[in-house]
Amino acid sequence: MRADNRKAVAASTASSTRRYPDTAAAHCLLHRNALQPGLAVSHANDIHQRQAERIAGPLLRIHDVGATRSRTNPTPIRPPSFQRMCSEREDGLPRRHDGTQPAPQRASGPRLLAHELALVLQQGGNAVAGTMETTPAARAGSGGVSRVDHGAAPLHVQPTADSDRSDTRFLTTADAPQRKPQAASLASHNRGRLIIQRQPAPDPGVATHTECDSNEANPILWFNYDSTQLRSDAAVDSTVHLASLIGRVRRHFASAAGLGRVQLRGYASAEGDNAHNLDLSRRRAERARSLLESAGIPGNQVTAVGLGESTSMPSREWNRRVEICLTPPIQSIDMDPEEVNPDVVDCAHPPGSVVSLEQYSFLVACIEGAMPSVGSRDVLSMLRQAYYGGGHWGEVIPCGTTGGATALASLRSSHRALHDTLIASKVVGGVDLGHVFTGLEAMVCPSPHVEIEVPGPNPIVAMPNEEFATWGGDLGSAAASRTHDEADRGLRRAWSHYFGTAGSMASYEDLRGDIDAFAVRAGLAARCAGTRMHALPLPGTPISQLLLGYYGAGPGVTVADRYHCTVEALGGTVATGLITNKSALVAAMSPRVRSFAETFYLSLVTVPLFAIGPLEAMLLLRYSREVCALFVNWLESSL
Repeated sequence: MRADNRKAVAASTASSTRRYPDTAAAHCLLHRNALQPGLAVSHANDIHQRQAERIAGPLLRIHDVGATRSRTNPTPIRPPSFQRMCSEREDGLPRRHDGTQPAPQRASGPRLLAHELALVLQQGGNAVAGTMETTPAARAGSGGVSRVDHGAAPLHVQPTADSDRSDTRFLTTADAPQRKPQAASLASHNRGRLIIQRQPAPDPGVATHTECDSNEANPILWFNYDSTQLRSDAAVDSTVHLASLIGRVRRHFASAAGLGRVQLRGYASAEGDNAHNLDLSRRRAERARSLLESAGIPGNQVTAVGLGESTSMPSREWNRRVEICLTPPIQSIDMDPEEVNPDVVDCAHPPGSVVSLEQYSFLVACIEGAMPSVGSRDVLSMLRQAYYGGGHWGEVIPCGTTGGATALASLRSSHRALHDTLIASKVVGGVDLGHVFTGLEAMVCPSPHVEIEVPGPNPIVAMPNEEFATWGGDLGSAAASRTHDEADRGLRRAWSHYFGTAGSMASYEDLRGDIDAFAVRAGLAARCAGTRMHALPLPGTPISQLLLGYYGAGPGVTVADRYHCTVEALGGTVATGLITNKSALVAAMSPRVRSFAETFYLSLVTVPLFAIGPLEAMLLLRYSREVCALFVNWLESSL
């Protein structure tokens, strides 16, 4: 994420690589390798300077850098007499050579020290050149800092993020609604802000249990009213918070050396009876745990509790939440404030194309944020039309809206960068997203057949529209194309020319998009509960959240279940990784595919329906069966 542009250190000090504050304390710290003078920073306002300056301010607000002491192992760069001059007093302050405490520093001194400290950590290695720990003096309020061995967990400076939706999309403690009487602990992201937590690191290898401190900036996921669905609106988008949280938990567990734990504390607003609110708070916490587990967070290290009603936030909407407590409370310094999560898209400066399905979900969230007045139904239509336009889709999707085309035109004219990234990201991670959206939109209003408007009698395809828009249309197109090549063009080609191969009528990319539409719908209910002709419960669900719940960290049906759920949605049965009624399933699917193939064949040869001869009819029948068998075998091989 793009960080705030900030001024470089004052020219009188920042233009030199050796920025020595004019105090004895600074002089001692620098020459005792606490703050190293030989850093590879030689130009004012370069990337190292800017990043260090962003972190120096928050460090200074938390720690009195003038009271810093450091234990490091570098080779001394000064003779013993100089080190004796800088020997520490009992309270950790450097001594003058005469044993007295240094004179008070100028205001610029502590900031320059903090700046140098940030640069030291920045260039200290792949992660952090050691570990920072607040001393007892710091925890008592004096702000002392000690350097400990590499085995302990590092201190985290949370990176920040930008958002096109609104500043409140990434909330910090300072920006959140304030607790009564405490400050709200929103550990997420805001423009140009850094969240630094002063917390002690436990001794390595010692199993300790530290309770959550409600005064600390604990991460929070927000929820909709009377719901376990993550809140995603113009004010708050907790799908983004979730992505940040997943990365933070992973880093925490890596730092905690096997001791890391996550406690999820659910709350509800003070509406309704107490029993309902207690149950709702528990379900919200369980929902958060399910999201984390689906992202690979070990479930045995996560606990979820419901605490019922909460009034600690000033309004009801902010009390509908789950607070996340990471124990032991270890944080590490992350010296790349411009990175939050590799999958989170910078809405203001999106990439040329996205590279993962989770990142695609965040791209859609950016688009939704750029056009907050466009509802989910029109967003879905817009996404489908971005890849497949209009044409006969109004006949396949009888409940289509005009809002999708309007939204797409607005996106193209007002948010061109997002539009171009969307167009360039049609196939991501081996999935054709256009097929996902055609299927989902058809599922909004399922229909048992599709009537195609053409001059003369309208052909009716005896196939549900949700199959027409997904796998049925692809398989029927493949059967019709092979029939046309063989009967009318004299071309005999293998099935690989029509099925499976990239660019073919029924490529694996297309088919994965087809079945993902079925699996996404199934995931909205119990596992694999979405069956044929079951309307998609779209209203009120942001499309980005729908996608993130499936491609990112969704509960219930995940990408791994896509094949199983599709087989069951088509009427198949699965046992021990095999489709037990394959022959019956192919026999049931083939007539529907042949109905589509006949109509598509007519579009290839531009002749009326009665002109299909016996040879063509025989080939359409044969190839419809064969392509259905190929499809079912592929599903089974993928279980």
